[in-house]
Amino acid sequence: MGLFNKLNERVELMGEMFAQTDALQDSRNYGWSLEGKLKNAMYACAGCQDTDKCRKWLAEGRRHADPPGFCPNAARIRQFRSDF
Repeated sequence: MGLFNKLNERVELMGEMFAQTDALQDSRNYGWSLEGKLKNAMYACAGCQDTDKCRKWLAEGRRHADPPGFCPNAARIRQFRSDF
């Protein structure tokens, strides 16, 4: 898998993870600080070694879920939910 394909896949997984965990319910209210936080989240996701677990977890179609412990963005997701 090429680098750009991998990055696209990870961004899609991250987007779905954020959707299922309600990490960013209304991004219009987050302001400029969100850009750096999302960039860090993308780097964490790109380096993740648990993509198979992630795909399986996401395939279960959870809504309003707590992030799974294996997710490198779990703490970040909880922070997004409490801050925003």
